[in-house]
Amino acid sequence: MGDREHHLSQALTGLDKAVEIVKNSALYETLPWGEVNQDNFYNMVVEVRTDLLPTGLLRLCQKIENSLGRERHEKWGPRTIDIDILLYGDAQIDTQNLQIPHPHICERDFVIIPLAEINPQAELNGVKISKLAENFDKVKLTKVIPRSTWNWSMEKR
Repeated sequence: MGDREHHLSQALTGLDKAVEIVKNSALYETLPWGEVNQDNFYNMVVEVRTDLLPTGLLRLCQKIENSLGRERHEKWGPRTIDIDILLYGDAQIDTQNLQIPHPHICERDFVIIPLAEINPQAELNGVKISKLAENFDKVKLTKVIPRSTWNWSMEKR
């Protein structure tokens, strides 16, 4: 909801204060997932380097979401920002508050395609992300700003 590009930029700024942003994908505009009666989403994937444990990284993500006005009224409903932890190295975590790998990672083109863009060799259940990305129609994703012109990791240098 609102100024999607601004929210993403502010989220990246918030992340950058606590972790090292290593890479980012292009920015994509996509159809909503889950509750589809809402505006299109902006999506991207970033790779970070951190000393935070997964639960600490989750708290950081939620703090950033809250600072950007995120309210949790309905699952998959409209929101200003949604920051998910997709992978954390080879960690497998399944708690009430945190699931890694993200439980819907293989169902979402707007996750797999940008993830394959920045880390095609990563594996999920023994399958390379680049191979999983082949199962999706890339035409459904619209690059808003190509990675070469809006690259967070290059912007801050």
